[in-house]
Amino acid sequence: MAKKTITPKNPTNENTKMATMKDTEKNPVQGDALNKVFQFLAKNNEVMAGDYCNVAMIHHSEREFVLDFIFAMANQHFLVSRVITNPQHVKNFCEVLGDNIKQYEKKFGEIKI
Repeated sequence: MAKKTITPKNPTNENTKMATMKDTEKNPVQGDALNKVFQFLAKNNEVMAGDYCNVAMIHHSEREFVLDFIFAMANQHFLVSRVITNPQHVKNFCEVLGDNIKQYEKKFGEIKI
């Protein structure tokens, strides 16, 4: 099981805007809708605080992917969040994440695993 660290990001920062760029280029109306979602989330402090995880488990069937984000400490494991989505969203997410990793490494140096 590979361990990954995920740090919550503020939806109004430039990295998040870039994460939605592919979708908004295809459909500008969707971009406006996403900005409204970000504005709504920004008002909800509990959501904006984010959750920490240091383990991710991914399962899939023909029609959906299940991403489990887990906080593991000593011999205890807590399911922080479960995301269930379709293969198209997962593929788009991976492309956007890859783009953001390249930008991060350009700015801060290579991420060593």
